[in-house]
Amino acid sequence: MFNFLKRKKNNDVSSFLSDLVDERISKEGIETVAARANEYTDNLIERDGFEETASLYAAMINKNKIHSHKVALQFVLEELDAARQGNDTAINFVNNSGFEENEYVGAMANSFEEVDGSDGPQQMILSQIMSVSSMDTKVKLRVTIVDKVMQEWKLGKYS
Repeated sequence: MFNFLKRKKNNDVSSFLSDLVDERISKEGIETVAARANEYTDNLIERDGFEETASLYAAMINKNKIHSHKVALQFVLEELDAARQGNDTAINFVNNSGFEENEYVGAMANSFEEVDGSDGPQQMILSQIMSVSSMDTKVKLRVTIVDKVMQEWKLGKYS
């Protein structure tokens, strides 16, 4: 459940941050650290607003995890494939995405390391979403982040 705590130590910064998180976990316990992470996103949404928080997260994904049109497209198609089975908000997003059903159905089966690997955008969005307490807010935040990725890469209805 706490995937944000499972990190790949691939550079000095992430190693430093990993060490800080590990130290905090050893002092306070994983439940306390996870609860604080959940509060962080809830507080960010409350402080900055929903759209601003989604924009921040989308910008982080675009800048740090998506380095090509191919990765952006596969990321979006996988999100649509999953969302088509979700609640009304998710289904509405899929239906208005500008993609045809045959483009995204089964996309998750076509994933590759750059999208779904430990350092990919799927893991990043998952860690961001898992820190939200309300399921409705999780769904709304996730589809808004994906919509902003679509805008940035001019995909679907933004092409």
